[in-house]
Amino acid sequence: MNKSELINRVSAKVSEVIAVRGGIKSFRSIHEITELIVNNLFLQFIEGIKDDGQLQIKDFGTFVVKFVKDKEYHDPNTGKKFKKDYIGIRFRPGKFMRGRAEYYTKSLKDLK
Repeated sequence: MNKSELINRVSAKVSEVIAVRGGIKSFRSIHEITELIVNNLFLQFIEGIKDDGQLQIKDFGTFVVKFVKDKEYHDPNTGKKFKKDYIGIRFRPGKFMRGRAEYYTKSLKDLK
């Protein structure tokens, strides 16, 4: 899933909820509308990752599902070692995000 697909999915879901609730005037505040949009955004993040195995947002970065077979774990209570499959989500920042992060870290170092 990319940025334009994400926008389309979120706008469709938000429009659907607004229509069901009887229009935008049925919301008590801007905060409630914003909460609806943000919640749907995160739900669509999850759906995109689940459907495609990754979510790519231009200039921001890419979320990728990472499968690791037989990762070894250690139980500190019993001292036993065991192996288990591991599924994680990795984030690779985009070019713009890396540049902004470097800019802010550099300015923080200058403050010290």
